[in-house]
Amino acid sequence: MFHQARKCSPRPVALAAGRARWKDINLERYGTQVTETAGFWMSFHELTGGYPWLTKRVARVMGHEASLPRRNRWAGVLVAMVPYGGRIGGAGVMILYFYIIFFIIMVGLPIYRDQLPRLRAHFMYGETAMARSALEDYYINNHDVPASLAQIGQKDHLDNGKTLTLNDYNMAITVTSHNRSMFITPRINKEKHISWYCTPGPGMQAAQMPATCVNGGH
Repeated sequence: MFHQARKCSPRPVALAAGRARWKDINLERYGTQVTETAGFWMSFHELTGGYPWLTKRVARVMGHEASLPRRNRWAGVLVAMVPYGGRIGGAGVMILYFYIIFFIIMVGLPIYRDQLPRLRAHFMYGETAMARSALEDYYINNHDVPASLAQIGQKDHLDNGKTLTLNDYNMAITVTSHNRSMFITPRINKEKHISWYCTPGPGMQAAQMPATCVNGGH
């Protein structure tokens, strides 16, 4: 049986021992190494590599009824989060992941830094929505500007730390957040429709003004 097994399995044995020494390998002893393939990383490598360990292939050639150990179940959980790597295996895929994440960070971080001030300005403008709506209703009904935000039931200190200040002369709102300020000024047209225009205050620039608030400089 020993000689028959060697003749029937030159490829897996050659892969294990090399082209020069595969004929001298003890197949029976090599096949017993199959018990070591049940470990976590051994199972992970086998699942991501797409082929069984050579010891399993030799053990099956030596005896078709050979009992093979079950793979580690936790390795299967990790493999579910790792795409098939083919010849590069699981370790190769993890390295590839690292380079992809590194590339995303290097490219995305400058973009994020550039867009962050605009996002901050957008949220600052959104925080004034209720105050602007209340001011519009008050002005339309009274043809005047309220003396304070409290008069129309609005807070000047918001729960998130932002502050709102009302100019009781032109009904402009100043919203301030972390030493950055934005001026939001109303303009009324012939149809009595009020539009709000944004201009940057301390710590902000005109290019950061949100698109939903027409830049007062235009």
